[in-house]
Amino acid sequence: MSKEQGVKSINFCVLCYMLYAISFLFFLGGCASFSQKKNTLAVVNGEPIAEDDLKYSLQIAHRREDLSSAGELNLSKFIQKLVDDRLLIQEARSMGMEEYPEVKQAIQAYIIRESVTRLYQEEIINKVTVSEDEIRNYYKSIRGKEAPDEELEILRKGIEKNIRKQKEKERGDEYLKYLKEHQTIKVDEEILSSIKLYENNVEIDTTKEGRVLAEVNGFSLTVKDFVAIAKSYPKKPKEDIINDWIDRKVIDSEALKRHYELKTDLKDMVSRYRGQLLKNTFIKRIIIPQVSISENMLKEYYSSHKDYFTTPPAFKIQYITVKTKEDAEDVINNLRNGADFSWLAKKRSIDPSAQDDRNVKWLTKLEMQKPIKKVIETLKPGETSQVLEVDSQYRIIKLLDRKEGEVEDFARVKNKVYKMAFE
Repeated sequence: MSKEQGVKSINFCVLCYMLYAISFLFFLGGCASFSQKKNTLAVVNGEPIAEDDLKYSLQIAHRREDLSSAGELNLSKFIQKLVDDRLLIQEARSMGMEEYPEVKQAIQAYIIRESVTRLYQEEIINKVTVSEDEIRNYYKSIRGKEAPDEELEILRKGIEKNIRKQKEKERGDEYLKYLKEHQTIKVDEEILSSIKLYENNVEIDTTKEGRVLAEVNGFSLTVKDFVAIAKSYPKKPKEDIINDWIDRKVIDSEALKRHYELKTDLKDMVSRYRGQLLKNTFIKRIIIPQVSISENMLKEYYSSHKDYFTTPPAFKIQYITVKTKEDAEDVINNLRNGADFSWLAKKRSIDPSAQDDRNVKWLTKLEMQKPIKKVIETLKPGETSQVLEVDSQYRIIKLLDRKEGEVEDFARVKNKVYKMAFE
């Protein structure tokens, strides 16, 4: 059973009473007013489906191609899926699922997360600049001499990135301090002192589990909440745990005050996220309990979608890291003259982990830095790269071995198969 067949059969079994809604569906040709405003692709019971909704659907399906070059995609299939999804969302809304606590909590968490991202952009990233003098002084502090223009241009991006990273951290610390000075923060020191943290246990007075331990502008941390957090950080002092929580809530509070969710871009994102939640909640609460999925059906879906259950290729690499391009070229020359890579790594690499053969690990491309990711596919086991610039340093890598992705065993991914069949 294909994924599409599975979903359609479920729709037929459970939602046949909804089919009358199709009579309210109009495509582009019959809905000019919507099309002019939102690039409308379809309308379902008066609700438009726009091109941005299609892009979001492609992202959810892990199909991130630019729509302008999407000739090979079966876009009509995705539009039909959007129509099906919209019918489910409308039915979920009519059943009051928007008011379910788990839905409301998930939406609020999403708004906070996206609002904090925008706050960071406004107050940290946009307020940090890197001057030419700072770049040149950074070079001088590392090399002990003025920067030759040609070499500086090669290193400029890496130096600027390092300076910006440091300045963003300083700006972030400064801004957090400012926020904490201007917000209401309360900590019940008596309760905090009564909590005992041990390496594998948290000792509390169980009668105080519901008591509020800390407050930040309407956000509350109960003793029970604190214990749940502490169990995830068994070696962290309780004062650090509560201070970290306060820092997060101070930032969350300021981000929410900005009401980014009322601006068009985030408003649209929240609307799509809410729709996804409602659809998933409807499937989980209404459809799945009425459908029996056999082992054979799951195996059939698994067999026809093996790409989703295949691990990425992995590469075993060793590397040598040096400070200057001249040093890197010297290493390359030594290798060409027959020097042993491991011996050179121990003698020349400034990265301690690269000097120990035991630290050689298998990595996927997702775990690699961009310059390495670009070149790794061009190497065969035993081959060495040219000089690569990585974060203002220079690196030579050697591919020791490579293993292709493998299809994971059905028993291991069975739960994942089940979830994907209802995506």
